[in-house]
Amino acid sequence: MTALSKKMLALLLAMIMLIPLQSTSAADSKYEFDRIEVVYAAEFTVYPNSVPSDHWLTQLAGGSDKPIQLMYGILHLYSGDRYIDEQFIKMSGEGGSERFLSNSMRNDYFDSSGALLSQSSVQFWSGKKLDGTAVVKELNQPQKSVTLVQSFDPQGNVTGFNFYAQPLIFPGDAWDPFANYVSSYTSDPNSLQHTGEVNGKEVEPQTKETGIEQGNEQPVPESVQPEQPKTEVKQP
Repeated sequence: MTALSKKMLALLLAMIMLIPLQSTSAADSKYEFDRIEVVYAAEFTVYPNSVPSDHWLTQLAGGSDKPIQLMYGILHLYSGDRYIDEQFIKMSGEGGSERFLSNSMRNDYFDSSGALLSQSSVQFWSGKKLDGTAVVKELNQPQKSVTLVQSFDPQGNVTGFNFYAQPLIFPGDAWDPFANYVSSYTSDPNSLQHTGEVNGKEVEPQTKETGIEQGNEQPVPESVQPEQPKTEVKQP
């Protein structure tokens, strides 16, 4: 693993563990773990497509024309030698920041021009957060939720992200990551810095200097909705 890889993973782990929650009420549930391992870390910028001016995510960005900086991570939460998978997101803008844990995950697989493509959609919510090495559920607070859609090419490489604010779903509810959203953002591929393992593939650390060369910029990806996807949905 390169020095950049270690630096990014350490940065995400420090951000997770060194920023305590402001308060934990007696009604909240808290689940302690022995340690946290960061499997994948990504940092990138998303730009608005369609956003309402009065939405909390727009206010976090600092306005309807403002971008949001995202830090996304795939984590292993260990109890002894066993672990559970978790996913983390931190959203930062001119109006502040929020950090959530995952609520539900959906994988779509579909053919396009004879090639197998895939998208991984994760909904995050404010009702579950990390506090040090513990997971805290704050169910007595008004809930916020966002969805991150990650796209892959036939070789399993990350090609882009779309970011939405959607109503929170509950176990057993049908969920379409491309429907019922109130805010929509798309990532700038040139802003992506990531390292670790995602979609079963080790990624090479990518920076503005070593990632996409000047003159070979890629267009901002658009969300692609499959016509007849095979769908796998996971909910904790």
